[in-house]
Amino acid sequence: MNIAICPGSFDPIQNGHIDIIRRASMLADKVYVLIGVNPDKVCTFTIEERLKMIKKVIKDIPNCIADVNLGMTADYAQKVGANLIIKGYRNADDLAYEEDQARKNKEYNPNVETIILKASSEVSIISSTLIKELISKGEDVSKYLPKDILKFVTKKIRKVK
Repeated sequence: MNIAICPGSFDPIQNGHIDIIRRASMLADKVYVLIGVNPDKVCTFTIEERLKMIKKVIKDIPNCIADVNLGMTADYAQKVGANLIIKGYRNADDLAYEEDQARKNKEYNPNVETIILKASSEVSIISSTLIKELISKGEDVSKYLPKDILKFVTKKIRKVK
């Protein structure tokens, strides 16, 4: 049985993330969509809000489970018996970062392999940062966000601005 983790900050979860999660769900029997907590990163959405959004947008992917991890991804993988970490990348900078993370995870947990998937062309420009910038400028981001969370995300970002 292949058990995978798709870690990220998901601040907010967007269509690029969903693309990678759906593809991961075809590669593994069970996929944990894992909110990682990076103490150096300031997030717009609380952990609870991000978890709620993820649960809402993955509800139609039966082998996916949303969860939160306060520690290292490699430790979480060991805890749930995951043998795969599946990540996505949009560009060379993302790829270099993910390769570095894969090496670190392999060092901490030799039983886990990392698969880094290239973002599909239709979502390759999307980032959570871009979405927040566009919303704060009053732009339409409906093509970048799942419709189930569009209103909530837009309202919260405009309020924070």
